[in-house]
Amino acid sequence: MARNVEYEQLLKSYSKIQKENKKLRKMLTQENISTLEVLVQECMKYNREQLKKIAWELQLTEYDNENVENVIALMEFFKNVWEDLNSMTELEK
Repeated sequence: MARNVEYEQLLKSYSKIQKENKKLRKMLTQENISTLEVLVQECMKYNREQLKKIAWELQLTEYDNENVENVIALMEFFKNVWEDLNSMTELEK
């Protein structure tokens, strides 16, 4: 008997969460905003700011082997990110 009560409570809770989720999705859709869009915009903004700082730092410091290695590592990182994003979007086509 107690399990039935718990089960009913879980169903009600689940239903309430589903309704709230549906309402939030509708709000986002009506405002033409998607979570992915926001994440992409934030990522691009953050990376632009960081790349500006890196560019300034490179201009202000001596261009030694360690700096070159760091820039090469950053380039490899972005290459990997590009490849990962490219493979994700290829799957969608």
